[in-house]
Amino acid sequence: MIIVFALAGAFGGTYWLQQRSIETHSAQLKQHVWAAYADNLKDAASLLASLSDFIENNRLIQRSWLDKDRQALLEAAWPAYKRISKEGRVTHLYFHTTDRVNFLRVHTPDRYGDPIDRHTLNEAFTNQEWAWGVELGVYGQFVLRVVKPWFIDGELVGYIELGSDIEYLTRQVKKMTGADLVVV
Repeated sequence: MIIVFALAGAFGGTYWLQQRSIETHSAQLKQHVWAAYADNLKDAASLLASLSDFIENNRLIQRSWLDKDRQALLEAAWPAYKRISKEGRVTHLYFHTTDRVNFLRVHTPDRYGDPIDRHTLNEAFTNQEWAWGVELGVYGQFVLRVVKPWFIDGELVGYIELGSDIEYLTRQVKKMTGADLVVV
């Protein structure tokens, strides 16, 4: 009977220690994964913001926007979009009016004219500063969005929004931490 109790105590103690070790390791890994994900998001948002500078300062794009010529804007923005989509993983490029109506989606030019009610655009509208965040796209994908107020000659003329599907960020986190990251 003493041997049974001693063995049960030893197994119970070992099990308890193993569980504590697993819980501690899991908590540390979770913290590391979250920090890596947050850092990667912040870096990607900064990259998107700098890429939007390239678009907003393009004189041909500015002229097409001020003329409210959607086709000319598409033709002016398309080469820039193709370049940054390859180099910067940009999957979305929008031009919004000052009243938050989509004027042009360069990535899907046939869809326009709808009011946009997303957190990032609303924040940029309210603060008149660039805003970023991860939001659910129309087709169910998670998109890192950066929205910047667009000023030409000191006057607010609209908003430029760049987006990037975040799937590549989850792969980067896996490389950094060895953990699979699933965003739900």
